[in-house]
Amino acid sequence: MILVQFLNTVNTRMRILITFFNTTFEAVMTPVKNVTVTANYSFAQHEYTAMNRSANYPYSRVPGEVLWKTDGYGLNTLYERSNHDWFHSYNIYGNYTNTFADVHHVSATAGVNYETKFLKTSKYNVMIYCPKI
Repeated sequence: MILVQFLNTVNTRMRILITFFNTTFEAVMTPVKNVTVTANYSFAQHEYTAMNRSANYPYSRVPGEVLWKTDGYGLNTLYERSNHDWFHSYNIYGNYTNTFADVHHVSATAGVNYETKFLKTSKYNVMIYCPKI
């Protein structure tokens, strides 16, 4: 799924891009009667990117006077932030189920799980010099 969002104000434009992908693969085997072995793998990838551009802008308090907003939201800057994460999960487990003499039910489960997650974050903020005309 991809989500793109644009936010606009007087002097700022922000772009946000979010993507994510999740999937799971699973196999179930029955090697002998009353025993099942299940193995699965899951993968998830999430990405988030945001970019914001702001610029100096002119304004006036009295007719004929032009001032420039050059601080706060009027800074002439470019900001970008990016997050990427990947998740892997591996599972394998076995089940034994049996009923003896039609009244005694026995069940056992054993298995292992291994998970890893990688996260990468980067961001920067750049001041842009633009002479006033």
